[in-house]
Amino acid sequence: MSLVDTDRLALSSDTAPQPGEAAPDILPLNEETDSWRQAKARASIERRPWLSPMNRRRLDNFRRHRRGAWSFWIFLVLFIASLFAEFIANDKPIFIHVEGKSYFPIFFTYPDTDFGDDLGTAADYRDPFTQKYLAEHNAVQVWPPIHFSYKTINDRPPMSFPSKPTWMLSKTDCDFAAKNGYAQCGNLEMNWFGTDDQGRDVLARLIYGFRLSVLFGLVLTIVSSVIGVAAGAVQGYFGGWTDLLFQRFIEIWTSVPELYVLLIIASVLPPGFFILLGLFTAAVLGGIGSAYGALAGGIVIGLAQEWSTLFFNTRWKPVVGFAILIVMLLVMPRGIFGGGRARS
Repeated sequence: MSLVDTDRLALSSDTAPQPGEAAPDILPLNEETDSWRQAKARASIERRPWLSPMNRRRLDNFRRHRRGAWSFWIFLVLFIASLFAEFIANDKPIFIHVEGKSYFPIFFTYPDTDFGDDLGTAADYRDPFTQKYLAEHNAVQVWPPIHFSYKTINDRPPMSFPSKPTWMLSKTDCDFAAKNGYAQCGNLEMNWFGTDDQGRDVLARLIYGFRLSVLFGLVLTIVSSVIGVAAGAVQGYFGGWTDLLFQRFIEIWTSVPELYVLLIIASVLPPGFFILLGLFTAAVLGGIGSAYGALAGGIVIGLAQEWSTLFFNTRWKPVVGFAILIVMLLVMPRGIFGGGRARS
């Protein structure tokens, strides 16, 4: 059977109605329809000659789901943008040109003696003295759109922390700020999503947190896949007792109540990126979820932790993430894409 004939079969099967859908109008397999299918199959092969017929069919099916395709592109744009978070939200300028010298603070650390101070420490470009020096010497500054990093504290807030978004401040809020010694509304730096209880910009933390969450999910997916493929390859290559012992270990591991193991490990080891990576890898390999579920879970937990700072104290962030993990384990023990719910 030729490659075009294979694509013809794949395309003809695509016209079958899905459950709950009305049957589409199917053209009869006459000479005219057959030529149209061959032309479409050839066009698909010419566009993507490196793909197999099955993968071409999968790609075409995915592209026909408009919401899924648009969601993918939106996610991809946001993720690529988050990779350049330092150029979007930072408390350091991208570029400074003063007194005939060029500086790139976003890449290098410069002492404050280069900007008129005499302490010899790393320059603080948000410091009023530094800004006054740069203004007096007609410096050219190129700043990111958001003048806050994920850990920068807003030292001129219009109210006590956590503060509401700057664009939502009302006249009453401005009068309160003027009356109680806070920064005046006409002299504020923009906090698009407000600040958390420690005065850090929420939007900047969302951008950095989104990047960390997605990268965590991708690394988790890669590590889990490598370990799983390597274990399967060793079993298949050696066979015998090696295959038997590996299989018994996998069965024992999948039968262990993962929720209690995660609780015990999390209470003993200090929280951190690689600790969480190990926990989630063990959970994915143990059968709680899938690689795709791990990626989605990392994003959801990371964003939920950052958003929680709008309502709770920052020290409750680990509790929020852990609570989401426990709820997911109780409601859907096999994960978001694991294909099963807890039995009542």
